[in-house]
Amino acid sequence: MLPNNRHITKPRGMSPAKTSDKEDLLRARALKCIARVEAENRTEAGNAHFRAGEYLKAIVEYDATIMIHGLNPAYLSNMAAAWLKLEVLFQRLQLSLHTRMDK
Repeated sequence: MLPNNRHITKPRGMSPAKTSDKEDLLRARALKCIARVEAENRTEAGNAHFRAGEYLKAIVEYDATIMIHGLNPAYLSNMAAAWLKLEVLFQRLQLSLHTRMDK
């Protein structure tokens, strides 16, 4: 309620629960823009982790990007590259452990 017992009235024919198709379209576009920006931010964070050699953190960021924005080939290739780097590190670690055990 407003002061002095004045009420807000709605225009005739307008229901507060209904939205127009134009409003729905604008809302959908806004949500897509927000998702795109969020995906770009997560991708940039993943790229920073990748450059720092933090491949597992990069994978987490790339996975979040894919969950937000979908199966974009660029996002998938970023994640694949991080997995390959992680696999190479794992193989080197295994080789190192085997050579130490042989001594």
